[in-house]
Amino acid sequence: RTKILLHKHGYPPSARAQKRYLRMSRVDRISHVVMFMSFTGLALTGAMLWVPAKGLLWIPAWVHFVELRFWGHRFFALILVIISLYHIGYALFTRRGRLLLRELIPGPKDLKHIIQNLIFMVGLRKEPPRMPWFNYAEKMEYWAFAWGSFVMTFTGGIMLLEKYGPKFWVDVARIIHSLEAILAVLAIVVWHF
Repeated sequence: RTKILLHKHGYPPSARAQKRYLRMSRVDRISHVVMFMSFTGLALTGAMLWVPAKGLLWIPAWVHFVELRFWGHRFFALILVIISLYHIGYALFTRRGRLLLRELIPGPKDLKHIIQNLIFMVGLRKEPPRMPWFNYAEKMEYWAFAWGSFVMTFTGGIMLLEKYGPKFWVDVARIIHSLEAILAVLAIVVWHF
């Protein structure tokens, strides 16, 4: 009765009164948290690697901190690679993973949903389009993260093995790695959150 009265007076029904769907399984949530923690650690330690050590030598423990940020970045990179490989295995070798992967593949309906949503946003449509399990924005974000993880791993590997290759390729890898890192952090902070 209270729910009906609240709804009648303009208040939306409570979350308990609405249908609820399990979006992520326990495994999905755990891997998402691990991915989030490794990404955050990489973003923080990567940003610290941009700070020139010589300019901060006045801090007594800075010399030790330089080593911490250096090895911390590699530690978080290893965690990201491991969880990414786990995710690839999960997506290819489990029933739910294959279903999720199939749902995340962009298709012609996504273009239709983009147009319908733009029409809704400018006020020429009364209701937003009905989206599938993953909408076009989520699909774009997923594949952007997958591509970004590949680029970061590849360029990070080149920088890790810098003494074995030509300096030119290491410099190119460093530029790509840095720009992709900035793009990734902005995408997560501005779009995902």
